[in-house]
Amino acid sequence: MAEKRKATKKDEFLKIRLLAEGVRYEVEGQPQWFTVNKFTDVVVVFDNCDMVAETRENPRSRLTVSIDGHDVTISEMGEVLDTGTLQPTAPWRNALMSDGTKVDYAVFGTNGTRFIDTFNRCFAYDSGKGCKFCGAGHGYYAEGGPSLSLSGILQRAERPIEATVVAIEHGLRNVLLIGGAAPPEQRDQFTTDLFEGIMNRFRACLDDDLLSQVAFTPSVYPPSDFGQFHKWKALSINAVEMDCQVMDPAYFKAICPGRGDQKHWFEAQEAAVEVFGRNGGCAASVILGIEPMDGMLAGVEERVSKGVKITPLMYKPFPPSPMTAMQPATAEWYQEAFGKISEIFVRYGLPAMDGAERQSRLAEQTIYV
Repeated sequence: MAEKRKATKKDEFLKIRLLAEGVRYEVEGQPQWFTVNKFTDVVVVFDNCDMVAETRENPRSRLTVSIDGHDVTISEMGEVLDTGTLQPTAPWRNALMSDGTKVDYAVFGTNGTRFIDTFNRCFAYDSGKGCKFCGAGHGYYAEGGPSLSLSGILQRAERPIEATVVAIEHGLRNVLLIGGAAPPEQRDQFTTDLFEGIMNRFRACLDDDLLSQVAFTPSVYPPSDFGQFHKWKALSINAVEMDCQVMDPAYFKAICPGRGDQKHWFEAQEAAVEVFGRNGGCAASVILGIEPMDGMLAGVEERVSKGVKITPLMYKPFPPSPMTAMQPATAEWYQEAFGKISEIFVRYGLPAMDGAERQSRLAEQTIYV
């Protein structure tokens, strides 16, 4: 097989269009893909370059993704733009658990990351202030049933942890502890006790060498007591994710009304950087396309300057959120935004995002909470 070339601006632009504009799917015969991650649609590996692109369905789009077995053709109004294949399934996703069940059937995740669901409710949604773009808060967590006790959460996590242990034994190296938003009174010691229970189960199943190879990252609302970060690190947690989502303070307040004081989030991120390290110890996603570019860029630069690892993600409609009917920005807007964010990274000594690296998490996109 010929070595693939580096992606160009043209390749990157097509990748952005597949999410910004969405696509119409045409499938020949029996579909040859399956995913338990209902928040991700078809992922395409381009034939001629090192580009992996997520798609999303939009029946009104000019773009068509035709799938025949594993082969993919991307076209616009009948003109072929590129070809590719469906993203192969990571080998560990088909590994078998003790009862013969595939790992993929026991817990949701992507090729790169496995998710251990923690809290089954979203406090922001329950208080009537859920994030306007988040379909998980208004759907999945809204239907999550009564809030579980610590023992109830750990009991529910038993099977996903067993599946994740098998996945780790077959090559998985990233585990995200994710869930709805815990109420404020459960964001400190209660959350630490929860993480301790989860990590104890992993420690009982994995030897120290294998455990040390896995990145365990909780995605959380910030605790009031930043001393909890030291406790989490002692549990073999490697980093923490506290997502910015929206950078401009006015837009943050309007779009994420249940997230509280943005200043507290920033202070927590900086405290996490002190514990876990710069440019990776604290990660924070920013959803591009739901606020003006200038305010977003200013916020991104300020966070990067403090050592927070920013992951830019494209907005995509997420039913049944209140913003479902709002379409993403244009592909031109996104390409400009990614370019300017890349320039910010370079100014602070970080690697630039090239065409393949921009939106690196788009093919691994997960719930925005």
